[in-house]
Amino acid sequence: MINLDDKRYTPISIKEVTTPKEGYRVITDSWWAAINGMVFGFRLNFKGRHIGTPQCNKNRSIIERLDPDAEPLFIKVAYWPPYPQYCD
Repeated sequence: MINLDDKRYTPISIKEVTTPKEGYRVITDSWWAAINGMVFGFRLNFKGRHIGTPQCNKNRSIIERLDPDAEPLFIKVAYWPPYPQYCD
């Protein structure tokens, strides 16, 4: 479950993540966890632990397993700040 108060997550509005910005990473054809008009990404590096991430997944089921209450949202082109580095 995504705890909205958890400082490990970076919430960004759907409108902002779909608006081009210079210096932001371009992420294409991915599923995101959406809650209350926001999508989420990790703020911290988890030192190599393999965990599901709420951002930039190629498989919708990862979002469904990560948080059953989140809406799996497919975004054709997303613009994400230079962090986190989990979308390679």
